[in-house]
Amino acid sequence: DAWSPAITGMDDTWPGGQVVNLEGSLAERTKTFTIATDDGSPPLWPPTTRANIYDFRVTGSHATIPPRSEDVFDGLTVMDYRMIPSVGQVDMDPSGDTDGFDVNFEWLPSGGSEYDREVHLTKNDIPGLTVDLSQDVVTHANGSIHVDLSTDGVASGPHTLIITGTGELADGSLNGLRRKAEVVINIGLEPDFSLSIAVASQNVNQGGTVNNTTTITSLNGFSEPVRLTGAAIKQGDSLPEPSI
Repeated sequence: DAWSPAITGMDDTWPGGQVVNLEGSLAERTKTFTIATDDGSPPLWPPTTRANIYDFRVTGSHATIPPRSEDVFDGLTVMDYRMIPSVGQVDMDPSGDTDGFDVNFEWLPSGGSEYDREVHLTKNDIPGLTVDLSQDVVTHANGSIHVDLSTDGVASGPHTLIITGTGELADGSLNGLRRKAEVVINIGLEPDFSLSIAVASQNVNQGGTVNNTTTITSLNGFSEPVRLTGAAIKQGDSLPEPSI
């Protein structure tokens, strides 16, 4: 499973060949292996290893003896968290405007073994945009934070606001898991929409029909109803227009 932790040190022959001296020292009868996970930085999300609870088993084999297996342990918990913004974009005027959104935290894996370290929050700087976080440190007991926005001379155009979380390690240092939530702040852009057609060119026999798809995409927070009409435009004048 590509999402599982990587196990190294268990895919080679036992030191000294396939025969283990069972009457030898402990070092001669001991094999060290490593279980490694990837924190996903960069990119900050998702990591290569999925947060979950894993069981591990070691199997020994020999040409003349059936394989022998032993459960190493039951329940290695790979913990993680996600930061999920309540919106993907916010539309604001360059000055004198206020707005806000929430960032929700998902502690993984669910079921009582979730990520339980403090997560310290930072944000990038966008000139003219004031960003206030309801709290700078989040714990497992908190499900979300609120982000307040206000503008004072922000340049027109789209700006990406990035809220970054950095988890504590056991020693209290901030070198743990880093995750992020991104929201696009559209400043001074008029709401609009665009149209696209799935198939640009089609063939149909006389008397037949074909289907196509048009997609409407919201731009800069546009959310009003759109009325669609269709018309066939002839490339020549010899035949009547088909109907849509």
